[in-house]
Amino acid sequence: MFPSKILLCVDSEEHFAACRVEVGWIARHLETGLVLFHSAPELWLDAGPGLQHDQVREGWLDALVDDPALRNIEVETLSVATFDTLIDSILHAADKSGADMVLVPTHGRSGLDHMLYGSVAERVLRSCRIPVMTLDLQKARQAGGDAAFDRIVCPVDFSETAEHALVRACRLGKRLDVPVTALHVIDDYFAAAYPIDGIPSLDTYLPSLIEDVTRKVKNLAKEVGEREGAEVEGRCEVGSVVATVADVLAEHANPLVVMATAGRDTLGDHVLGSRTERIVRTAHVPVLALPKSFLTEA
Repeated sequence: MFPSKILLCVDSEEHFAACRVEVGWIARHLETGLVLFHSAPELWLDAGPGLQHDQVREGWLDALVDDPALRNIEVETLSVATFDTLIDSILHAADKSGADMVLVPTHGRSGLDHMLYGSVAERVLRSCRIPVMTLDLQKARQAGGDAAFDRIVCPVDFSETAEHALVRACRLGKRLDVPVTALHVIDDYFAAAYPIDGIPSLDTYLPSLIEDVTRKVKNLAKEVGEREGAEVEGRCEVGSVVATVADVLAEHANPLVVMATAGRDTLGDHVLGSRTERIVRTAHVPVLALPKSFLTEA
């Protein structure tokens, strides 16, 4: 059953403290094991006087295992000093520990700060070949509660890959007792009115288009929901895809996005970013990205 073990990328004690409650809730309710993973470039080990190799590799990370937020969870630690890239380090750690999902806290950078420093979470999303969940450190829950998530939102484009992602969202919804929304957004960039002689205005057929697509997404939600035994609603909206997803998420206290990603690592992705990355950057909610290769193999 997915996931069976989660690899949590731990940058520092401060960042762990910011997300520990939500991480604990996720691992406990999904009944998964948890691996606290820290990767330090080998170069850093000789960067300053008094920096002890053992302190970098073990000490502080092991102390996090007994945190009260991780009570009743099987927790292990894995710390490495390596010349590998961060992505390779994470993949090797997942293989070594048997983890089948990576959880990456993100700082929620935007604007110039994002352009200058980038995002580790986005680089992981772009290249990782196993599912990745991001948690925004600025929005992570700091206190306990009855539920970490109150809605799972799964953007769909009617492709086979998106349908597989919806199936996964439904299965998570059942385990967490959380309803699911299958959301399709008609991009308003293509829905503006351009009255041309001999060609009807898009305003003329937009209502019909919305009706047809709404029927299609509701049918998809009903079919997958009945098959998986999950509570699923189908919903169609018109607007900018990323902004509209953010608006729908804002209707809920603590939603989770589950979506498929192509997992590309191309020049275009570096310059423009994928939709998944832009949703991570703007929505400030947990996002579970499911690589196409994972979905087709499942």
